[in-house]
Amino acid sequence: MINKARLDIRTNLAVRTLVQHVSKEISMPVCFAGGINSISDADFLFKNGIDKISINTAALAKPRFITEIAKKYGSQSVCACIDYKYTDSKAIEVFSNSGVEARNIDIFKWVDTCLQAGVGEIILNCISLDGLMKGVDLELPAKLRKFVNVPLILSGGCASWVDFESALNSLDMDGVAASTFFSDTDQNIVELKRKLTHSGTLVRVD
Repeated sequence: MINKARLDIRTNLAVRTLVQHVSKEISMPVCFAGGINSISDADFLFKNGIDKISINTAALAKPRFITEIAKKYGSQSVCACIDYKYTDSKAIEVFSNSGVEARNIDIFKWVDTCLQAGVGEIILNCISLDGLMKGVDLELPAKLRKFVNVPLILSGGCASWVDFESALNSLDMDGVAASTFFSDTDQNIVELKRKLTHSGTLVRVD
């Protein structure tokens, strides 16, 4: 993931090289996030092998951007990444610009706006927990699952395979995104899938 809100992905040589290299070497679907601000950005990414794109800041600035991408490439190609954190009063704040700028917006209304705009997937990234490996957020995803009819991906806080199991089974999430869990521990995707399979969780093992 390239996570730079104002990075020009079409002219930055490092990004161009990374996108082209990854799309050639990896056989699984690839989602790109960071710096996507226009249809031209989306055109570049899809033409260079990216399967779907995830947007946050640009969508908050112009929700119709979701619609524009969905109409041209299909709803399945566009994800809304929602960065959020809990305040001291347990309220939920939505953030843009890589978790830097708090937005005065109700998260439930924002999710509904994304759905109405034609988003094909929503990534819930709890930046209060991201990278801490203290467990995933169980509250907001459970509430959203009741009315969100597109795939929901949970991100932030995974500390063990049990967090994946809880997200996929108890919360009925469609997927879990994790980084620190793999990069800062000796865990790997094969072992994780083995544990989930043995627990009765349905996961792809090939």
